[in-house]
Amino acid sequence: MEAFLKLKEYLVNTLVLCKPLPGTPLLLYFAITDRAINSVIVHEKDHVHRHVRFVSKVLQGPEVHYQAIEKATLAVVFVARRLRYYFLSFTMIVMTDLPICKVL
Repeated sequence: MEAFLKLKEYLVNTLVLCKPLPGTPLLLYFAITDRAINSVIVHEKDHVHRHVRFVSKVLQGPEVHYQAIEKATLAVVFVARRLRYYFLSFTMIVMTDLPICKVL
């Protein structure tokens, strides 16, 4: 019961999503699994990451058999299409350890 009350207090008192500040770059993080890709756009302020938007996609058909680099590229393209207005209005920094710039 105590854990539930702490969770309830956290959700009521904190902003889950924040509005990005104009002129500051946004960070794009993504996670890849066998069946889904998840992406989050983050705004960094005072060395604290605050979530701006989150999108995910369930992989279907041949997408399930993509290699990791192809899934990473799909994640970037998917979020760029889905959240186009962020990509047009802000500088986006893609945070990854995969060499997707060679694919893009």
